[in-house]
Amino acid sequence: MKNPSHIFLAIFVLFLFACKNNETQPSPFAHVKDGKVKDILEKSIARAGGWENYQKMDSIIYKKRTVLYDINGEMESDITQFHAYQLKPYLAMSISWEKEGDQHEIIYKKNKARKLINKKIAEADEEALKKTCMAAYYVLFMPFKLMDPGVELSYKGAVSLPHSKNVYAVAANYDTGKNTNHSTNDQWEYYFDKSNYDFTANMVDHGDYFALIYNSEFVEAGGLRFNAYRPSYRVDNERQHLWQRGEFFYSDFIVK
Repeated sequence: MKNPSHIFLAIFVLFLFACKNNETQPSPFAHVKDGKVKDILEKSIARAGGWENYQKMDSIIYKKRTVLYDINGEMESDITQFHAYQLKPYLAMSISWEKEGDQHEIIYKKNKARKLINKKIAEADEEALKKTCMAAYYVLFMPFKLMDPGVELSYKGAVSLPHSKNVYAVAANYDTGKNTNHSTNDQWEYYFDKSNYDFTANMVDHGDYFALIYNSEFVEAGGLRFNAYRPSYRVDNERQHLWQRGEFFYSDFIVK
C-alpha cells in the first residue's frame, strides 16, 4: 500500500500546478489609458488574429513590391524586396532587393545595422538603416505595434475617409529620443472600420505634406491577417486625395 503522505503530497503539487495555470495573465491592453482606444484596439487585434497568435511567432518571411508615381501619374520606381525577420530571442532582420543589376541588402541585429551591395559592406548612415528596418517592421505588424511601450494614443472621434468608409480615428504620438523601436516623430492617425474594426488606413503628417495609406486587401498566414495591398495618396489636411503616390503589395508569407 502506498504511503498516504506521498499521495497527499502528489495531490497538493497537482493542485498548485492547476492553480498556477489558471492564474489570470495581465492584459496586454492594461496600459492603454483611453477607454475608447482600448475597446477599439481589443476588437481590431482580435479581428487581425489575436494577441496570442501574434506572441507565438518566432519568425516571418514575406515579399513586398513598392511602386511609386510622380505627381503626373508617371511611374518613378518599381522595386521588389524580400523581408526575413527573426523575432525571438531577439529581433534580427534582412531586407534584400535588386537595383540596376546590383544586389542590395540591409541587415539589422541587436540594434545594429549595416548595408551590403553585392555582399560587400557599403558606406551608409546606420541610423537611417535602422529607421528603414523599424518602419518596415512596424507597418507589417499593425495594429499589434500600437501596443508597444511609449506610444501615446488618443481617440479623435468618428470620421469619413474619401472612399466613404466610416471609421474611428486614433491619434498616436511617438518619441524616437526615448524609444529605439520608434522610427519617426511624425504625427499619425490610425483608422478602424466602425462595422468590423479592420485596421482600415493611416494618415501621417510629415510637416510639408500629408500621406494617407489604405489597407485595401488582406491575406492570412500563421493565424494572423496581414496587409496584401496598400495604395498611398498625397492628401490635404482634410484627408482629401490630391494624387496617388504609390502602391504596396505584400505576398508569399511564411510564418513560424
